Amino acid sequence: MQTDALKAAIAELERIAAELDDGPGAYEDRSRVFCATYPAALAEVRRQICSDPSQDKLRQSFRLDSLSGSPRGELPFYATTLRDGTLGFLQRRIDDCLQAAIASCTGIKPWLIPDLNMAQNEAACKDPEEVASAALKKLGQWMDETGIAIRFHSSPPWSARRWIGVIRDPRPLSDHCLLMSGRDCLFDGASALPKAHDQAASSHDPADIDYGITID
Repeated sequence: MQTDALKAAIAELERIAAELDDGPGAYEDRSRVFCATYPAALAEVRRQICSDPSQDKLRQSFRLDSLSGSPRGELPFYATTLRDGTLGFLQRRIDDCLQAAIASCTGIKPWLIPDLNMAQNEAACKDPEEVASAALKKLGQWMDETGIAIRFHSSPPWSARRWIGVIRDPRPLSDHCLLMSGRDCLFDGASALPKAHDQAASSHDPADIDYGITID
């Protein structure tokens, strides 16, 4: 049985998601409101689950202990153990899918990977091409500093042992990253809550992946 606080947190998260899909006004405006309100609401649901004794089984899916060292004052990072024994890092916001996917693909703590702040830059009415260019520049600087190589493939690298598949979406900030192993989807960091190992890792079909990313 869920506590009243958890029920309220879930209801608020569902309300925010419904407003994005079916609310009044232009989608771009609804998206800005969603990006501003969804992260805190999502974090509250996860916090309530982790403090609710009745949610013991789901709570055990989270790996809070593995995230010690996360910067204080920021939205917390959550992770879950995947069926191959590695950690999958859940997104905190709608626009940090690449950061979470790189962390999940490499095992690097997500706060050590550049936060590209796509929604913040979009909200500042910057040109989309300018936003993308700034994000790639930031990633490039990080690669130079760490020696890590992020490679973009115009078609999905289905034979790769571990890679990131990207599904394009014409809506703002809606491209979707999946953690892949060959043709198998291991993890979808956009999930609000961890999935059981006998559940499908994502509601998205890997056949819809447009391009891929490998990391060396």
